[in-house]
Amino acid sequence: MEEMSVLEDPLGADEGIQVGEVDAHLQGRPVLLVKMPMFLLDFFRSQAQRGAPLGTLRMPEDDLVDELSEDDGGSAGAADGHGVKERTTGKGQTAIIELPRGEETKNIPQQYDLRGTPGLPSLQIFSNDPEDDTGKVVAEGFVSHQYLAKAPQDDKYNQLKRMKIENSLRAHRTTGFMNDADLRETQAAIYRPQAMRETAEQREERKNKTLRRVIEMPEAEWREKVMNKLFEIFAKRPYWKFKEIMQELPDEPRQKTKTLVNELCIYHKKGPFYEHHELKDEFKTAQQRQRKEEELAEREAERQQKLLERQELQSRFERRSNTG
Repeated sequence: MEEMSVLEDPLGADEGIQVGEVDAHLQGRPVLLVKMPMFLLDFFRSQAQRGAPLGTLRMPEDDLVDELSEDDGGSAGAADGHGVKERTTGKGQTAIIELPRGEETKNIPQQYDLRGTPGLPSLQIFSNDPEDDTGKVVAEGFVSHQYLAKAPQDDKYNQLKRMKIENSLRAHRTTGFMNDADLRETQAAIYRPQAMRETAEQREERKNKTLRRVIEMPEAEWREKVMNKLFEIFAKRPYWKFKEIMQELPDEPRQKTKTLVNELCIYHKKGPFYEHHELKDEFKTAQQRQRKEEELAEREAERQQKLLERQELQSRFERRSNTG
């Protein structure tokens, strides 16, 4: 009796909408998860489609796992392991995959070392049939070992790498030239009025999009709304870059907002607040103007202090030169 569990749509959990079943009777089976080169995976897929044997998996005697065969479903959706026979290699040796000899394998390496680490029992393998519209999912098992299939550095492998590099360097797009008839037809389609190029459905959709656009409010009302927002922004701190202002006003049109900011603010082209905007004095509150005066006084005091230090250094240098 197969163990089944029901998957439910989380958005419709109250209604309990059934969207599929999970076949969990193989959930406790150990499965090998193998990472392999793409050419080896392509070979396994072509062999599986033809129903031909994939090869032989040889495992060390001290690391033996369940047989991978057509009957029990293989590992990791066949890793693609359907039809992989299992043999032992003796204790202390590494696991290997051997491919059958024949025309299909004459251009690829026929033996691969498997370098692995213990798997994660919490990592489960699931499979489904794309042609099954019932949403059924099969739990193939848990990952007992993870392996990396490494091909030997022989002539066949080097040839595959060389072909891959050459293919990546080859131009995959070419430029062609139209004949006169196709060129005239293309130009006529480009310059034809839109009403003649679109269908009735496209024209109706375009009209609906136009109707769905946000209706702009009157200019005076918009200015008052954005000005109030700008005053609130500059109340947080006195200097802002325009991109920072737009981050505070993401829904406002950029060009109109920039024009209004230029009317209300001073743009610093040099100095410590380079590329920052500052409210003009006539738009500042009494507190903001007082803060500005205090800031100017502090900067002036710093300037005077630096000037005195410079004069002191210069006088010391002159005295030292006279005594010398």
